Amino acid sequence: EEKVRRMSEAMQFDDHSVGSFISNIEKLLDRIQIPRSLSEIGVPESCAGRITEKAMKDLAYATNPRSATFEEIHKLVLASIKKAR
Repeated sequence: EEKVRRMSEAMQFDDHSVGSFISNIEKLLDRIQIPRSLSEIGVPESCAGRITEKAMKDLAYATNPRSATFEEIHKLVLASIKKAR
């Protein structure tokens, strides 16, 4: 919560609570027109498996501080396609 408070102060948000911080960030993302999901930019659910495979082959996967299974990553990808935030 200390990190959120500091970030809220830096961004000049009135309320420094976690919930308010998340709400303010979502409003900012909407204001600058960042899509809420991958489906909003045309990515179909049928691509989830291929995206997961590519993510697991990416060099960044090897340096991730936490390892994840195909199923875990696939679940995240599907959530990102359907509605990430």
